[in-house]
Order: sequence, then C-alpha cells, then structure tokens
Amino acid sequence: CPLIFLFRLLSIPIIRTRRNQYFGERTGFCTGIMRLSVNGKYGLNWFGFYAKISSYRQHLWQEEEIPKTQEAQSMKPDMSTDELNHQIKNATDLDDYLFRNRKHMLSGSLHEHLETLLAEKKIAKPDVIKGSLLDRSYVYQIFSGERRPSRDKLIALAFGMGLNVEETQKMLKLSGNRELYARDARDAAILFALQHSRTIDEANDLLQSHKLGALGAPL
Repeated sequence: CPLIFLFRLLSIPIIRTRRNQYFGERTGFCTGIMRLSVNGKYGLNWFGFYAKISSYRQHLWQEEEIPKTQEAQSMKPDMSTDELNHQIKNATDLDDYLFRNRKHMLSGSLHEHLETLLAEKKIAKPDVIKGSLLDRSYVYQIFSGERRPSRDKLIALAFGMGLNVEETQKMLKLSGNRELYARDARDAAILFALQHSRTIDEANDLLQSHKLGALGAPL
C-alpha cells in the first residue's frame, strides 16, 4: 500500500527527527495527519492529506535551502560586514556560523598581517616608507610590533603599500581602529583617493584643497 510505504519512509531516523520538529513530537506524524485528514465517518479527507504532505515537503525544502545558500555565500573570496551580519541574524548555531565563515574572520596580529601584505604585493619596506611619508624608524617599529600606530598612520601605510579600499578597511579593523566611513567628509576624500589609486601626495592635495587634515604629517 502506498500509504504504508510513505509512513515507513517517514519513520527513517533522520526524516523522523525533521518530521517530529514540524508536526510536534507529542502528537507524532501519523496522529497529526489523521487529526487533520480524517473527515468523521466518511474516512480520510484525501485533499487535506495531500495538502499536509505538500506543506511538509515545502518545509523540508526551505529548511535545507537556507544552509545551502549560506554555504554558497561563505565560499565567496571575501564578504562584506553587512553580508556577515545578515548571516548572523539567520544563524541558529554559532559554531556552524564560525565554521562556515572561518576564512572571513580576523585573526593574527597587525604586524604579522602587514608582513603578509608585503610578501603578497612583493614590495620592500623602504618603498613603503617613501610612499607613506612616515619616519623610517617609526615604520620599522610598526612592522616589528613595537609601536601601535594611530589610525592616520595606518592609512598612510595603506598608501605606501598600494592597498585598495577593502585591504585598507581590513587592516583598520584588525588594528582595532574605525573603518573609513563614507558619510565622513575626510574619510570620503581618503576613500576616493584609494579607489582611484592616488598616491599619498595626491591624497593630501585633495584633503588640503577641502581644508581637511593631511596624512603622513611629521611625528
């Protein structure tokens, strides 16, 4: 009988767990179906039975689709903070969220991150010093972890290393500094300069023309 086969199929442990979550563990699947589908003395209300089965299938599909969507998003090379916030809002398990987004979590120290950027971009520290307008010894102390740079000094380093907006924002977050904010006039000018691959001198000209503080000022 197809009906008996269906009940046996839905009794498989993994499906039974989902089944009970949907219909309620106290009533069970069969009780839920019969309560909603039996139409008095006339026997089964097959229309109600089919509607309930369809609803159950839709529930399972939605339950599986959300994790698949989140997993696909987590495979992206980089994710914005808004995307991660959206995932946290829909997450039901913290460990699962952290595992899926482990590649997007900030880790390591600032000076280790800076050394990694140097290696990735194949640039030398003297070039960074020249491109950032910062004092030589100060830059070396930043890279060794001896000095904790200010937000402006880090932004100057970003120009010195030729970082893009995303790389600069990540560096600021890792250092515990506020990210560049497009609603702030000075930050907007800096974002504009980074977005258009301007040098620090060009960025300073832009800042000064709008009467905003320059980067890489003397210590």
